Amino acid sequence: MNDVKPTFQIKPFLALLLLALFSCFCIPSTAATLKDPLYLAIFCMALVAAWLLWGKRGLLGGDNGSAAGEESKDPAAKWITPILLSGIFVKLCYILYTHVAQRQHDVVDFHVGEGQAAYIEYFVANRHLPDFDPRSIWGFFQPPLHHIVSGLWMRINMFLGLSERQAQENIQALTFFYMGALMILTDMVCRELKLQKRGRILAVLIVSLHPVFILLSGSINNDALSLVLMMLSLYLAIVWYKRPKIITIILLALSIGFSMFAKLTGGLIAPAVAALFLLKLIKEKQGRIRMLLQYVVFGVICVPIGMFWTVRNKVLYDMAPGYIPEVGQQFGGTPLLSRLFDFKMTSVFPAMLENGDTYYEHNVFLAMLKSSLFGEYNYGNSWRGFDVLCTILFIAALILAILAFVATILLIVKGRGGFATEWRWFFGILYVTVLAAYLSFALSYDNYSAQDFRYAAILIVVEAVLLGLYSDTLAGDDKASAVLLPIIKGAAAAFGVCSFATYLLLGFF
Repeated sequence: MNDVKPTFQIKPFLALLLLALFSCFCIPSTAATLKDPLYLAIFCMALVAAWLLWGKRGLLGGDNGSAAGEESKDPAAKWITPILLSGIFVKLCYILYTHVAQRQHDVVDFHVGEGQAAYIEYFVANRHLPDFDPRSIWGFFQPPLHHIVSGLWMRINMFLGLSERQAQENIQALTFFYMGALMILTDMVCRELKLQKRGRILAVLIVSLHPVFILLSGSINNDALSLVLMMLSLYLAIVWYKRPKIITIILLALSIGFSMFAKLTGGLIAPAVAALFLLKLIKEKQGRIRMLLQYVVFGVICVPIGMFWTVRNKVLYDMAPGYIPEVGQQFGGTPLLSRLFDFKMTSVFPAMLENGDTYYEHNVFLAMLKSSLFGEYNYGNSWRGFDVLCTILFIAALILAILAFVATILLIVKGRGGFATEWRWFFGILYVTVLAAYLSFALSYDNYSAQDFRYAAILIVVEAVLLGLYSDTLAGDDKASAVLLPIIKGAAAAFGVCSFATYLLLGFF
């Protein structure tokens, strides 16, 4: 009976939206904001107040959808709530002290004439798609959904009396909302998959405080929107398989289609969804006509939206599907074996000439881990205390990554803990598809930017959920529990604390 009860609730998304709007119109988004003791005191008091308000009943309500005033029956609520609030808090602080042109990817800056900032400016000034070859201006080759939304948002801001520069800064309120929504969706996925208290807390902690999502909360390129829509697709696919309603598959089609309309890599979830479709068709022997009709509806909605930009540019400008110009820091000519097996490391931060190193980080596995934690930056150059803090963060992340990989193999390949067949196929295909696409792209280009883990950030969610599921299976294994659970808990605690501290203190240096 529990499977028919929805885990989706609109209230936390509305609360997050209100906070995003508040940050736009009530708080000056400048680098000095966080350093102002008054603002910092207000943020801290708001965090404590929210914790006290939602601490018992949970930010998302109980598993049984308890009514207001009723004590939650959700045993994880008193932990999930402060974790989610901490993730929201640090992301809000990050966008307030991060300049709109700081720590960005392919954005450049406004009034420069190229990059994704110029793409947004185009939609501020014009009310139509580019009527020229997108390859003629760098950055315009990307699908335009994020830039359309951002351009419209800037126009609304300026209509309401804000300066153009403040309207530019307020684009970060959109990406903040996207990454906050991703945290909430992660918890909803955990509840759909029936994670127990320990596993759910672990998964939500990793996702809520993972640096890659903090960085993306302030990144005004199209990564954040595509990623949150991809995450919504993941959630809706699970809900649809358990409760195959026509409205759910329509929403699933829209989420995948618009994820691709924000960035083509949003379509990487499609093979995993197709596997669920096939498994459901095989299982529903008495309802196959109904299933096939749903699949037709899905295709009619998803394909035109997802492929519109690619087909349009191919027809009008003969632009190849998946066109990508040369970008990033070229370190050219590095042998494949070095890209895979050269693990030399002088720092936990990415090795780059711009950061004062003598070489570019070229080992793809080190680049995956380092870029997921620190982007392309060496925080130790701004304050030496970051060396210690970030070293602990790196070690904790490495431990969690290894454990998550082991959990992935045990759950997906071996079916550990009775992991259902449909979820083994779904998560397994999604994991392999995204990882293969990332490695293919990273190894096809001799530059550091191609190795940035933001291209595969959905894997953080997948592995966090699987590690959470794996930790739940340890409850009945005394020997494994005695060894692994303290390691998992210690690494997760160190990871969360160090990530929170790093990206809060970064605003002061």
